[in-house]
Order: sequence, then C-alpha cells, then structure tokens
Amino acid sequence: MSITLLDLGAQHGSFMRASVQNGVCVFAALVNGSRESLEPLLGLQTPVEISFEKMLNWQEMSDFQDDDSCIKAGTIIQDTVIVRGRVHKVLPIDSESSVIDLYVQTAQEFIAIESSELGGFIPKIGTGLEIHIQGLCFYPTNI
Repeated sequence: MSITLLDLGAQHGSFMRASVQNGVCVFAALVNGSRESLEPLLGLQTPVEISFEKMLNWQEMSDFQDDDSCIKAGTIIQDTVIVRGRVHKVLPIDSESSVIDLYVQTAQEFIAIESSELGGFIPKIGTGLEIHIQGLCFYPTNI
C-alpha cells in the first residue's frame, strides 16, 4: 500500500502524528520515523506497511462493492479511522479464534484482524466489513 504524507505534527515516541492521503481520502495517522527521516517524503507517494492499536467497532456491509472499500477519517469518534473492505481469507488459529484477512481494494492492502476483535464472530469469505480503529500506524518501507 502507499500513502502521501501531507503534513507532519508532533512526535510520539518513534512515531510522528501526520496528515496522510490514500486515494481521495485524507486522515490523521501515526507514521514511524523521525521528522528528519519523514520530511523528504512530504508530498510523495510512499510505500508503507500498516498496523493499528485498537478496534472500537465493526459492522457487516450488505451489498458491498469493491468500490466501497476505503481507509478514511471517522466522523463520530475523534482520532478514529474507518476501514472498509472484503473478507478475503479466514485462517483458524485454534478452535475458538481465527485471523481474518480484510482486503481493501482501493488501497491494495490486506489488514489482518482477529475474530476476538469481532466478539468471536467469523465472517464468511466475500463479506464486506467496516471496522472503526484507533491508532492507525504506517511504516514507510523506503527509509
């Protein structure tokens, strides 16, 4: 996946708070790196890996189309990000939990979530999901 760094904010440990763009969506996220290492990337499309700290909410999306996939700013809870994608794969870990690969078509990215984050629910492959997350983190692969 790639993002465009638009603006850098305050340093938080090894991360910078930043305004980023993915496709047409602009949102706040944490980006791994110092101001000095990230400033040269401002305005450039940058390949990244992705993680998040916490899932707050989720819902199945009926009649989900791949064009509905996105990563965008949440509008109800401050500092949240909404991710919409299609369940691509479900990998059982043990008899009670699975890892779910959610594919975000517009970002060309897989996001792994655990069934425990969905209250034990295991969606069917092909299902559209919307997840609300906090602490979205990007790790540039070229610094």
